[in-house]
Amino acid sequence: MNISQGVNLTLSQKQQLKMTPELRQAIEILQYSTLELGQFIGEQLMVNPLLTLNESQPDQDDKEVDWEELADLPNSRTGSAPTFDESVDYASLVAGEISLQEHLLKQLHFLEVSEGERALMVYLIRSVNEDGYLEIDQERLLERFSISRELLETTVRLLQTFEPAGVGARSLEECLKIQAEQVGLQDEILIRLIDEFLPDIGKNRLRQVAKKLSLSMEQLDGYLECLRGFEPRPGRAFYSKQNTKYIKPDLFVSEIDHHFQLSTNDSGLPKLFINEFYRNLLKSGEVAQETSDYIRANLNAAVGLVRSIEQRKSTIVTVAQAILSYQEDFFREGPVALKPLTMKEIAEDAELHESTISRVSNGKYLECKWGVFELKDFYSSGLNAGAGQEVSSVGTKVHIRQLVEFEDKKRPLSDQKITELLLKDGVRISRRTVAKYRAELQIPSTSERKHF
Repeated sequence: MNISQGVNLTLSQKQQLKMTPELRQAIEILQYSTLELGQFIGEQLMVNPLLTLNESQPDQDDKEVDWEELADLPNSRTGSAPTFDESVDYASLVAGEISLQEHLLKQLHFLEVSEGERALMVYLIRSVNEDGYLEIDQERLLERFSISRELLETTVRLLQTFEPAGVGARSLEECLKIQAEQVGLQDEILIRLIDEFLPDIGKNRLRQVAKKLSLSMEQLDGYLECLRGFEPRPGRAFYSKQNTKYIKPDLFVSEIDHHFQLSTNDSGLPKLFINEFYRNLLKSGEVAQETSDYIRANLNAAVGLVRSIEQRKSTIVTVAQAILSYQEDFFREGPVALKPLTMKEIAEDAELHESTISRVSNGKYLECKWGVFELKDFYSSGLNAGAGQEVSSVGTKVHIRQLVEFEDKKRPLSDQKITELLLKDGVRISRRTVAKYRAELQIPSTSERKHF
């Protein structure tokens, strides 16, 4: 039996993209919003002494520098973000902001109640959600505090006398009745409207409601006007402002002599500079090797960061300019004139990868005379408008909203009528698609929009 063994050496060639730290940082910076990038720059200023916001940098005396301490500082590659004491409620330090529960606890402070009743009230207040409704497991609470149902109900009633009116309710009906009671409205028909007919009122079945209550439409409208004066979410005034999203536009579009011009918002971000003192010190060669390595590492990181930020700005402008060219009718006539557009088309025009277009389009905003828009808002699928033309689905939705806004409220437009009106304006669309878009726009049905 012959066994042949051997070693074969083959040479192959292949391309491979290596993700360097600089490239990874550039990609991350590209997808940051302006606010996120501003926060990131602030962090880098804290950990990298080679970065500065000062363009004119006076000479410094190197004798004042504690190099041993400096060499122990983390650089931008190994440094960590600032740490915070988790035991501190930083949210409570926000000036002028008080939560609903804090507002209720302050009112409890002025009540003369026993320690047991106070403990129960605190528990109930902590069980009030941000809308002002009481969310409790009654059986579990009775067992925990070893109290009677009567005492629990009495304590809940006490909570419901607090401000804002309607707080502590366990349902919408109870919330509205508390408010009616506090303003002295104990009308039997009003209470019946709240207890029995809220679903019908929500669906605009007003004629049926009026008939069941033996009321004229004018009389019913008077009761409904009273209900509209109540607050269905008592805690609304105390909604936290911490989650408010503030938008700083990255770009501005202005029209000058019938031509649109694109400009960047340079005030949105701090401008970074390289600290020349450390750069010159590195060139002098008068520092120890360890210190030199530290300065060089941070210098490379600083230069890379500045370059990535400038590249981000350039890429955003390139993409926005391509969008402006495609969507000029939008900037001239408004959202109704938005054309069908895909990221692939912009990628080809800007000579960039489609993934880059996606990163640029998310979280970057443009301001024009029609408002502030995220770049991704300018992409839209197309609908057949006949004669080989397409219209934007977004523009069609705007058109539908405008038709409904200016309709006769006593004779609102049906989906079929909207379809016919769109066809007259050159938009060929099915009734089913109109119904779908209307639902996406949260526009009620014809019967629910009708005013009597």
